[in-house]
Amino acid sequence: MASWTDAEFDLDFALRSGHELPAGVQVEFMADPDSIEVGTAESDFDFLDGRWVDVRATPDISRLFPETVISIENAEINSRGAVRLADGTRISSMLFNTRPGDWDVVDRSLVSSIPGKRSSVVQGASGFGHWLIQRVGRLMTAHDFAPTTRLISAALPHSGDDFYRRSGYDPEKVRRLGRQFRKSWIVDRVYLPSYAGVNGGRVADARRFKRDMARLLADVDLTSGMPAYPERVFLGRRSESSTREGIRNGLEVEQVFLDHGYEFIDPASLPFDEQVRLIRSAKVIAGEGGSFAQNAMYGAPGLTVVVVNANNGPNKSPYTPGRKTYGRMATDALGLHYRRINASEHARHPGWIADPDIVRRALASMPIP
Repeated sequence: MASWTDAEFDLDFALRSGHELPAGVQVEFMADPDSIEVGTAESDFDFLDGRWVDVRATPDISRLFPETVISIENAEINSRGAVRLADGTRISSMLFNTRPGDWDVVDRSLVSSIPGKRSSVVQGASGFGHWLIQRVGRLMTAHDFAPTTRLISAALPHSGDDFYRRSGYDPEKVRRLGRQFRKSWIVDRVYLPSYAGVNGGRVADARRFKRDMARLLADVDLTSGMPAYPERVFLGRRSESSTREGIRNGLEVEQVFLDHGYEFIDPASLPFDEQVRLIRSAKVIAGEGGSFAQNAMYGAPGLTVVVVNANNGPNKSPYTPGRKTYGRMATDALGLHYRRINASEHARHPGWIADPDIVRRALASMPIP
């Protein structure tokens, strides 16, 4: 059985301050500090209290850190991406998204091993948008640093194999942990690549995002048949791949967009290449708050992203105008246009109800790039 302790080590603080790392932990690669770059959306508006408010702002670059790979000997990991050292110390890091609290549900008797050296991009969130924002860049970094080292990851129901293959991994050789929250695994040596952004403040390294997206889409045909795709698209959820319950009156909200000339498409029903061509062809993509907005990462300059959301930020705290979100991580990094419609005065929860009249008024007066 592995060691156990409630002690935590703040890896981010140690890296930023140059403090000594624990035994068995070392920095294997770190990019030049001058490589970090943030972007600002071309335009950014919130629809609040019946009017559009300009909330355009440059993200706080101080939250970012250079692209980094660390290695840990005899590391214990779980399916939520948490990491413990050999003495049981829990690693705390927003740069690597290792949350100490994720150990609280682990059964100490359910520890097994994964022998040898492995790279890990494991994390708890399995949604498509989380993969785009939080995993693709890590896959690229991990493969660049240790191209022959096998990968530990977690299952993605939709397009996961495409992401592995396009970042250089054989999907058949990826060790997928699944969502076994009570289990953990000890790895002889694990390589952890940092994120291209951090959750706190929802800020992304624009240079890394652009580089990684260019590599991800390098062999996608972005010329053939492009005029056949609609210019205004409402991206909704109708396939079995959608696991999160969204707006209860989603069809009513969808109809408002259809009345304004949008065409409904469920992106999960399309092959990966076709999803990319759809977004690259569009001038406007719209949908409810969630993963859809991250599809902006495929978009061309000039793309507008319209998000229908409720009046809350993270953890259901009241929404503040211009608050950075995962969608804004993409539109800021790529210099696109963002429009958020606050369609309820209440916080978002599973099955929340959007006010279609608010959506209708917002679309009728929405600032056009």
